[in-house]
Amino acid sequence: MSILLTRRSVRKFTTEAVSDDNIRHILRAAMYAPSAVNKQNWQFYVVKRGEKLAELATIWDSKILDKTTMEKEFYTSRSAILRSAAAAILICGVSETELGEGESWPVNCGAATQNLLLAAHELGLGGVWLGVFNLAPRIKEVIEFFNLPANHRPFALCAIGHPAAVPAESKERYDESKVHWIK
Repeated sequence: MSILLTRRSVRKFTTEAVSDDNIRHILRAAMYAPSAVNKQNWQFYVVKRGEKLAELATIWDSKILDKTTMEKEFYTSRSAILRSAAAAILICGVSETELGEGESWPVNCGAATQNLLLAAHELGLGGVWLGVFNLAPRIKEVIEFFNLPANHRPFALCAIGHPAAVPAESKERYDESKVHWIK
């Protein structure tokens, strides 16, 4: 429970690298997530700090000139997160239909993403879930950047690294008013 209760989103990282062994550990945890009918219909793309990660960060800067100020700040902050991260991991679902609808891959990828972030926290690393799923402009740009096969659907991008600061403790989140006991 302590891993679950103490994990927080980390949005700023130190310049320290994350080892390939740590990334494999994180990916192993992601692949142990439950998946519908044990399909494990996911793929993972890893980008480590360098030119490619900086280029990936520009995706969150681009094509937002027509957005509101709040949306511009949202995407700019996402690009700053990626610029400071030691690595980014793209979680993709493997679709079995042309439109990717009526499938389990989004839920499976959600479980894998959660495991990935918990494993990073276990190692003393930080991470944050940057949404891609259902953000049409970002999906197109991510598909092009990673040169994804037609049946690989981008779900989430997780920035990973050594936290620049210790995240604040969370307030109690258990809320009995959200629990409905059926008698």
